[in-house]
Amino acid sequence: MSIINANAPKRDKLLSNLPIHQEMKEIIYYGTLAPSSHNAQMWKVKVISDNEIMVMIDKDNVLPALDPTNRESFIAIGGFIENIAQAAPKYKLIAKIDILSKNYNDIDAVRIRFEKLSNSENSDKKTYNIENRLSINDAYLNKKLNQKDVDSLISEIEEENGYYFDVNSANGQYIQQNLIAANKKQASDKKKQEELASYMRLSNLEANTNKDGITAEMIGLTGLKKWLYYTFTTKKSITSDSFIKLTVNKVKSQVNNCSGFFIVTSTDNSPEGLINGGRNMERLWLKGIELKVALHPMCQIIEEKPWKEDINRKLNIDRPIQMIMRTGYVKKYGDPVSLRRSIDDIVILDSNYK
Repeated sequence: MSIINANAPKRDKLLSNLPIHQEMKEIIYYGTLAPSSHNAQMWKVKVISDNEIMVMIDKDNVLPALDPTNRESFIAIGGFIENIAQAAPKYKLIAKIDILSKNYNDIDAVRIRFEKLSNSENSDKKTYNIENRLSINDAYLNKKLNQKDVDSLISEIEEENGYYFDVNSANGQYIQQNLIAANKKQASDKKKQEELASYMRLSNLEANTNKDGITAEMIGLTGLKKWLYYTFTTKKSITSDSFIKLTVNKVKSQVNNCSGFFIVTSTDNSPEGLINGGRNMERLWLKGIELKVALHPMCQIIEEKPWKEDINRKLNIDRPIQMIMRTGYVKKYGDPVSLRRSIDDIVILDSNYK
């Protein structure tokens, strides 16, 4: 058991043999620290020149069972480019963002041009938040969020696309109760559960080889619990009734132990709307890191019928809901443990790059 913990996978430090400027490597690295469903990391970056890149959807890491329209892929791209936008000033640059995708199959999603800033900007706090962003899946303290924290978090979401519902409000109760049922339905969908299983890492070796997916550490398992999980869990058992029952029980604990739920909407369901929704999600999340307010995406209620067809009416929200995040305070905030592919794994050089 000491060996399994000693060899626990960790994020690679910024190591790269790419023939591009160091500052570009670091900016792209910050982009890779964005969240994505199943930690699938469905992004690629084409370096066009020393001051221009294109962020693309990686077709090899999309989630066709869970996300057939690439909705969550575009949201993940939004988080990626928000990190880049917040990190660029550290290098006296500003990121000029041009969203290219017009439909769900346009994988060339965003073009980013970097221009020099006339004045330097201290972005250490922003890059610290990016590096330390994490999803806390455990039970939270049953304590109301301070209104000052709620207001500060909501203010990060642009164009009036943010909402907060206390867990004890009527809307909070609707979300809490129906998240359990929606999770159970999604976990019972064989194709979706098999897709999830393909991203569940069941050994240190598998985690270190793939550098993506969901590791034992990401679901809060270390020591003996991690050893038991890696020893006795298989890809097949993840689709079993007993595993699904454990999943639903975990969800019950999560939604019954939190302060409430943040909701991020978008102007529409276009790729641009989804990407901007992802940027709003990431701004909210990074502010949560600063305030030590825990956040945990729980979106099954907007992914599964009948809830996804009813939720806007139930909550009296007229814009498309793109993200639901459980929130609250925790005794110990912890450190990020999710893995990332290296930038060498995701970067391609344009044929004209010199």
